[in-house]
Amino acid sequence: MFIQLTNFVKSSFEKKIGGLGGTGAIEDFDKAIEINLKDISAYRFRAEAKVKMKDYQGAIDDYTSVISINPSDVDAYYSLGFLKDQIEDYEGAIGDYTLAIKINPNYANAYYYRGFDKYSIGDKNGSCTDWRKAGELDNSKAYDLIKQFCN
Repeated sequence: MFIQLTNFVKSSFEKKIGGLGGTGAIEDFDKAIEINLKDISAYRFRAEAKVKMKDYQGAIDDYTSVISINPSDVDAYYSLGFLKDQIEDYEGAIGDYTLAIKINPNYANAYYYRGFDKYSIGDKNGSCTDWRKAGELDNSKAYDLIKQFCN
């Protein structure tokens, strides 16, 4: 049953997310979540459909649900950071990227984007530290930022 539901969710996402913005997909994900309140993939796909529609708060709510089901889901924290960047909640994004890093200290992109948020709130030293760490973890784009903003 679970595999069938997950396949339904994935198929719905692939078919309906394109075109007009994904409202049909969201309805299908709502049904999947009604059937299984702990279906993380349904929350994830619904969040992505909401992102496509620029419903960032709705996507934040869905990723928050993922975390309530699986508190160690590093990608959900990372996605929350990205979404909070979209609504210019830089402090909140920093917190989410920090939690992703706590779970996976080698998450280069979490350091990279947390650096942007720190720079946005005026923490130049913190941003440079994060970009250096991202660079050490093979995010080569970080070195361009270090050259531009940290020297």
